[in-house]
Amino acid sequence: MHLFRLRLCVSVLLLITFALPAQAQYVQIGRRAGSKEAPPKALLIELLTRGNQRAFLRQFRPDLLPEFDNDVQSVMANTVTDWSRYFHFCPVYFFIDTNASLVRNGNFSGILLDSNLQPVAHPAIQNGERNIYIGYYGSPVPQPEQNSRDTTDNSPDSDPNSSDASSLIRERFLVMDADFHMLGPGKPQTNYFRKIRPDYMNRREYRSYWKSISHNAKRWYIDYQPTAYSYDATLRRYFR
Repeated sequence: MHLFRLRLCVSVLLLITFALPAQAQYVQIGRRAGSKEAPPKALLIELLTRGNQRAFLRQFRPDLLPEFDNDVQSVMANTVTDWSRYFHFCPVYFFIDTNASLVRNGNFSGILLDSNLQPVAHPAIQNGERNIYIGYYGSPVPQPEQNSRDTTDNSPDSDPNSSDASSLIRERFLVMDADFHMLGPGKPQTNYFRKIRPDYMNRREYRSYWKSISHNAKRWYIDYQPTAYSYDATLRRYFR
């Protein structure tokens, strides 16, 4: 009897120990949006060109440029495919990171791109719209007020998310507001549902989808994993 109770206590402790991290992963998105918090009118996905990294390789390892360019283009293509096909919560557009300062200033004309990477003629948002989310796949970067660069400078180095040293680590999907501030705690600042299978996909189809969209560079941190459907689910839960 005592042995049974001991085993029961150990089992309960193990369940609590392993359940807490999983619960913590979803605790932030468990709340709903505030009564005055409106859903974003559009989601803008930033496509990273990693210009500084490319310049470094051009100077010191030009022999690696073809491999580097292939990884960059593959991630961009997979990103566009993922978000144009599997995100439906609100309109989604793309922009190149070298145009980030224009986006930050609310200048969208000729900058927002469709799934064919062509300028959107009539986007759902007008110039100056602030109720938007801006997402990118990577690691947290210094926030604009911590960055001394001139935000009016339309150059690759004017964007805190462009290919600076922080681009060496790409970890997850992250979301910012119109001022390029990371969304605060309790906000849908990432895809909290890490792996979620669409209802219309069986397991085999989901594995094929995951494999076709994922990209893991062999030589450097230029990676991508499917996030569009899971972030769609995150927003639907947050604004439910």
